[in-house]
Amino acid sequence: MGNPIDFYEPTKEEKHDHFIEMQNHCPLCNSELNIKVTSYLENNTVKEEAYCESCNIKTRSKDHKFH
Repeated sequence: MGNPIDFYEPTKEEKHDHFIEMQNHCPLCNSELNIKVTSYLENNTVKEEAYCESCNIKTRSKDHKFH
């Protein structure tokens, strides 16, 4: 699998590319993160978790409400 940024729409500004890169790579080792999304329909929530297999750490865990 190639660079994950290849799967997103092209951006017009370098700061947008940098943000996408930060969201998809480990801040410690720069490895590609495994991102898991779980939907909880009963309370209209989506849980997003990002994990680095190389460092064995969870880098992000967020709950998002949807309407």
